[in-house]
Amino acid sequence: MGMVKGIGKLAALKVTKETKPGYYGDGGGLWLQVSKSGTKSWVFRFKSPVTGKAREMGMGSANTYSLAEARSRATDVRKIVDAGLDPIVERDTERQRIKLATVMAMTFEQCANTYIEAHRAMRSKMIHQWKPWDNSTGPRTLEGRRRSAVRGYKGSLRGQLQEIKVVLDEIDAPLESPK
Repeated sequence: MGMVKGIGKLAALKVTKETKPGYYGDGGGLWLQVSKSGTKSWVFRFKSPVTGKAREMGMGSANTYSLAEARSRATDVRKIVDAGLDPIVERDTERQRIKLATVMAMTFEQCANTYIEAHRAMRSKMIHQWKPWDNSTGPRTLEGRRRSAVRGYKGSLRGQLQEIKVVLDEIDAPLESPK
């Protein structure tokens, strides 16, 4: 990739001292954004090679990333744009892959138990949705009844997620370069 014209317009001192709200360009698509409240963040502006539309991608807080780090990150994003890809779509796709890998590692029972824990506050509303048990014939608590129902489920969430992964792999296949 050739050198982008006009990179390096900002100085680290300007980034630190600037308080007036607005956008301050460093060049090559990298901007320092100062909000009305005074917070500063890095933004990368580009034209999406996929849609042809102008887009902005957040690059993190100026408190977290120095000017040099923001420039390095902007270089990485420019390379993605130069490859004909939309960096926002690529970032979101990678996040989805990570979520999918995490979920695929869980059993159905783990997923259900996580759901139950997250929705514990809805207990009174959900109590009628589960089969009532007599204390002598089954679990004594609502929690126990829910977990028992989960264990009785015959389907496999893992199998369904693996099918989703196959579909995602098929979608990505034409985009991969031949080896």
